[in-house]
Amino acid sequence: MGNIENFDGIKIYINGREHLPPHFHCYYAEFHALIEISNLNIIAGKMPKRQLNKIINWAKDKQTELKDIFVELNPKFKI
Repeated sequence: MGNIENFDGIKIYINGREHLPPHFHCYYAEFHALIEISNLNIIAGKMPKRQLNKIINWAKDKQTELKDIFVELNPKFKI
């Protein structure tokens, strides 16, 4: 599991040996959600609205970087 970022009690990870669509994991307290990189929608799990807004705002400027990290950790997917 590759820790990408930590802020305001939120942890962001991108894992190796993953599945499509390209996504990242976010954790906050007892919450865990998978966020699709291309559209920043939750594809699994739950996250409180306030923390989700922080995550989305953080990820908006980092989508290309997040895609690159996903492919680096999961080279079988060329997106």
